[in-house]
Order: sequence, then C-alpha cells, then structure tokens
Amino acid sequence: MGVPAPSLVMATLPAPLAAVLGLQLLGAAGEEIGWRGVVQPLLERRFTVMVSGVITGLLFGLGHFYVLPAAGALAYGVFVVSAVGMSVSLAVVTAGRALIPRIALATCFHWLVNSAMLLLFSDGDVSLLWTINLAIAAVATAGGALLLFMSGRRGESH
Repeated sequence: MGVPAPSLVMATLPAPLAAVLGLQLLGAAGEEIGWRGVVQPLLERRFTVMVSGVITGLLFGLGHFYVLPAAGALAYGVFVVSAVGMSVSLAVVTAGRALIPRIALATCFHWLVNSAMLLLFSDGDVSLLWTINLAIAAVATAGGALLLFMSGRRGESH
C-alpha cells in the first residue's frame, strides 16, 4: 500500500508523448460524448442532478472493469468511488449547459485526470494508496460542488 507508483519512462510509451496526450484527449472526448452528452442528460430528465451524477459515475466506474485484474478488488472498488465523486462534480458543473459546453468541460476534466495519472503516477490504476487519495479528493470536491450548487438553488428561490 505504501509503495510509490513508478515514474513515467518515456521509452515505454507506444508513441511520442504529444501523440499519447492527443490520443488521451480523443479517448476522453469519446467517453464524455456518451457519459455527459447522452447518459447524464437522460438521467437528469428523471432524477436530480446529484442522483444522475451518482448513477453516471457508477456506470462509468463499473465500465472500467478491465482494471480489476491488475488493481485487485479493493483498489477497483475505491476507483469506482472516485469515479462517482468526479461524476457528481461534473454533473453539478455541467447541469443545464448546452451539449457542446457540457462535453467540452467534462472532456477537459477527464483528460487532465488521465494525463496526471500518466505523467505523475504511471501505474496509478494499481496503486491502492494513490487510488484512495484520488477517491478522497473526488468525494470532497463533489461535496463542495454540491454545497455550492444547493446554495445557488436556495438563492434562486428567493
């Protein structure tokens, strides 16, 4: 648990760093078109922003089941918690926005998280300590985003 993730070794990348980061951006955009562009707005028609964010995050996290064999059940479960936290934050930030800004915001956030994992924690998916810290940060951020969202809602009702 206390073993640090190894540093990124450029020679192990399948392409130059710029190409890898560009492909990370394309991958994040593709996922967010589905999650923030389709799934979350459909859920928001039936549920609150928070519930929609939680469901979207659960689906996103569980959709990354391929991480389970390398990470182990505990790290994978913590990853799902962090995915829910990030998804709730994204739901709050993107709720009520038009499709393109919604996807753009979510894509930038997703790309930054993926890039940080690659550059700072190249083995982040299987580092339990890193994943726990990510989950704590994601849930704390979601809580703060929800508080701001709810206080804004109260201000609108007056």
